[in-house]
Amino acid sequence: AFLLAELLALPETSAVACLVRANDEDTGLLRIKDTLKKYGLSLSPVQEEKIVALPGDVALSDLGLGWEQYQFYSAYASVVFHLAAQVNFVQPYSTHRSPNVLGTLNMIRFCNNKRLKGLHYASSISAYGPTGLVTGATHLAEDEKPAAHLAALSYDTGYAQSQYVAEMVVWNAIENGLPITIYRPGYVLGHTKTGVVNPYDFFGRVVASCMRMGSYPVLASQREDFVPVDFVASALLHIASGRDNHGHAYNLVHVDPTTSIDLPTSFEIINKIGLKTPMRGIAYSEWLNNVLKASNDPLRPLAPMLEEKVLGNRTRWEMQQGMPVFGTENLRRALATCPKLLQPPSIPSVFE
Repeated sequence: AFLLAELLALPETSAVACLVRANDEDTGLLRIKDTLKKYGLSLSPVQEEKIVALPGDVALSDLGLGWEQYQFYSAYASVVFHLAAQVNFVQPYSTHRSPNVLGTLNMIRFCNNKRLKGLHYASSISAYGPTGLVTGATHLAEDEKPAAHLAALSYDTGYAQSQYVAEMVVWNAIENGLPITIYRPGYVLGHTKTGVVNPYDFFGRVVASCMRMGSYPVLASQREDFVPVDFVASALLHIASGRDNHGHAYNLVHVDPTTSIDLPTSFEIINKIGLKTPMRGIAYSEWLNNVLKASNDPLRPLAPMLEEKVLGNRTRWEMQQGMPVFGTENLRRALATCPKLLQPPSIPSVFE
């Protein structure tokens, strides 16, 4: 939604065709507008007129457009942003394969049909799995392919596994000469000015659950690379505008790795914002028992990920401890012409 709003605000943007799951164009357009409204994003009448709703599905070979529309937009489009993905931390790889892996392959084929189009693909730092704990990796250069970290993927979620496979498909296309750029956002938080955030994503559920219980799990070595959503959207578009930036990956995290914080520090910051009753840190096992006792806890739908032990006594979430530092060499080079993006807001200010 935030990327779409920034794209529509560009004077050089004549139209943005949005593939959306819907039965018809009117319903699709309504879904797009409702999503923008949900995140507090308002458009001018001119900007709204630039939106073209295309009912479809990335998991289908023709994107659900039908042959004629597929051929038309293959010739019409000049650039493609592929951010669609199914994200579920409980469902297996098989559930994510069609939308995330085949969907990415279908977008690559679309970009290679008729006129060659640049593809900007949103991957995830999850594509590496818990490699820090499993392989001992301490630093991940942006152009380092996830293949070297395959051993870690069996301990992660089906979503992460699908991101690994999809990104390897993209790297293969890059090696075959296609103009593709990969973006791996850190953990995306709300907008720095409006504070609008997705309350139903994983961290949103964690915070809501912990505030309800008055306690949080002490996972001291679980580092979080938080970034505000407006930084992600602006950085991605700036990189996309550079002619020589394709063929590389960019970790959309803070360029200074010392700004990342661990989970307990995150909750200490939240405590300082002004909670009447500060949350206290407790052992993970005690915290999990409290989550499972409450039938209406926001994290109950994610219980399998939180309680299933996958390596020794560690659950899938605990496996995320000891993650390596994500390199930003490519990011710093691409953002050198926009210094303000090299200095995103500090983590405490984002929480506030």
